[in-house]
Amino acid sequence: MQALSALRRVPTIAALTGRPLVAGRHVGAWLVLGLAIAVGLRTYNDLWMIGPTTWEVGYTYVSNYMGVNFHVYHVAAEQAIAGEPFYGVPPEPASDGYIYLYPPITVAAFYPFTIFEWTTGYTVFIGLNVLAALGGTWLTISYAESQGARLGWLDAALLVGLFVLSTHVVATVLYGNINILLGVISAAGFWALARNRQVLAGAAFAIAGVFKIFPALVGLWLLRDRRWVAAATTAAVGAGAILAGLVAFGIDPTVEYFTEVMTDRTDSSLFVGGYPADGLYYVTVQRPLSHWLWLAWPGAPYILLPIASVLVCAGVLAYFYRRTETQTERLAAVFATVVVALVVMPSFRLYLTILFAPLAALLYAWHGRSLERYAFVAGGLVLSITARPGEVIEFAETHLGAIAPVVVQAGGFATLQLYALALMLGSLALAVHGERTDSTPS
Repeated sequence: MQALSALRRVPTIAALTGRPLVAGRHVGAWLVLGLAIAVGLRTYNDLWMIGPTTWEVGYTYVSNYMGVNFHVYHVAAEQAIAGEPFYGVPPEPASDGYIYLYPPITVAAFYPFTIFEWTTGYTVFIGLNVLAALGGTWLTISYAESQGARLGWLDAALLVGLFVLSTHVVATVLYGNINILLGVISAAGFWALARNRQVLAGAAFAIAGVFKIFPALVGLWLLRDRRWVAAATTAAVGAGAILAGLVAFGIDPTVEYFTEVMTDRTDSSLFVGGYPADGLYYVTVQRPLSHWLWLAWPGAPYILLPIASVLVCAGVLAYFYRRTETQTERLAAVFATVVVALVVMPSFRLYLTILFAPLAALLYAWHGRSLERYAFVAGGLVLSITARPGEVIEFAETHLGAIAPVVVQAGGFATLQLYALALMLGSLALAVHGERTDSTPS
């Protein structure tokens, strides 16, 4: 009895930390985040270069070796410090496809790592990414809770896993890219917006946009939401970054960036006639549009494809932006904005990190009707299935019998991630339509 009484006096996790172990039955969130982490862990386990007991950084006998993207940053920083050109200079022994792709001033962010050999610098860089991911988790929790959710330590652990272990970040960790940091900076922007700290929000979105361009499209939401200070800050920081590059490195690198580096990033010629199923893993609406456009007009000029992409995405935003009064409408509009930023131009599924905070807010704070919620969660689950279009086609031809032709056709048109995002947007569109219909006077 005394032992039992002593146990009862032991403070609970909630009493010690102010946050319970489990704060609610967030089953949909647990499923979506749990699957993303499980697929990520399986991928880590299957990789021979990185894993619980393996760390093969410095093994450069394969083209896509561990840390190759960080090696690109490291070489570019060394070149810039030495006053040499840093565009179009791949590290040894990487192929010419591994070159620096960001605006000139950004290379200065990698100067501190040049005090190390690139292999040590990569290890330090990944360690900093993990620390940043912890900060991104806190920002995401805080953002979700600002929308009315209540998260426990279980949810916090799952969100840490999303930033560090999930299938959406495995390649980022393996190759040393900046996508985890991109997700953290984007989460900081949404966190700041929720607290009306517009200068901080605008600066965060601008920094993400300077590196990867497309996150700057979040500025569309800033304009729609009349966050004029945030929008102006985004524009000012972005323009300032370009000017800083001119001052620091002269005009030549900036001209090269805009005339050569940016124009070589889209693989535009591969989209003509329909993007091939075995092409790069682009998550873009241009992928299905490329098939439909040239099927309808075999001689269509390429410029019609990005125009069609912009029109489709503009239509999506027009629907979600028409009214943004309720919490559901606002969360859906933010989510749609980030999805459009991801799919309007060719981009990889690795960039889904900028969607982490809006995704978490919807998974935890949106309490829609069952049908829409189930569809949204289903989309979130499909988002973590990483089979490439060619693999989907092969599976269908081997295992699906009579329905194989339908799956083969659909699988060749788009990635599973694009279908998942479309399903999630569709569920939100139904939810928004239901709210608008219910609020319309009869």
